[in-house]
Amino acid sequence: LAEVSRPAHVCIDLSEGFTVEHGFHLVFAEGSKLKAGLWIVNDDYRLSGDVEVRWWIERRGGGRLARRLHRALGWMSSQRIPARLPNADERALSLRSLEIPLNKPGEFTFRVQLWRRSQRLDENFVDFRVGEARAHHKAPRRVPGLLVNKVYQVGSLRRTEDGFMFTLKNPAMPVFL
Repeated sequence: LAEVSRPAHVCIDLSEGFTVEHGFHLVFAEGSKLKAGLWIVNDDYRLSGDVEVRWWIERRGGGRLARRLHRALGWMSSQRIPARLPNADERALSLRSLEIPLNKPGEFTFRVQLWRRSQRLDENFVDFRVGEARAHHKAPRRVPGLLVNKVYQVGSLRRTEDGFMFTLKNPAMPVFL
């Protein structure tokens, strides 16, 4: 809650070139570009002056040590954009539109940070995957064995010319299907 309530924000506006997989996973094709606009918002009347936006792409995956190493290497090689923090009564400031080539498949994070001198004001990120979209196979829903044994007459399943047939238990009243 404290992070999303920060008065100064750096925002990422993804425009095109991705598909959404399984409702919320972003997937870019290999060889495509991540197109993103960067914005700065300030809601604090006490904050003003020069700031710096740092952005980089880091590979995800591996253990805790690998993730820390990827983040540290990304931060050290980050691109830096100098800017002026907009006043609280001004509109959001559009910094730059980025087009980043995505030539290697894998799981990545696009990370953006807003700095004022040595103080990090905000951080934002987008997780995504580069590669082919995965086919979504919905797992079949299994009926619990306890329930099956209450309604299915064990051993009644028979193959017929038209398909199959089976008997259901119904202790309350006879039913015809």
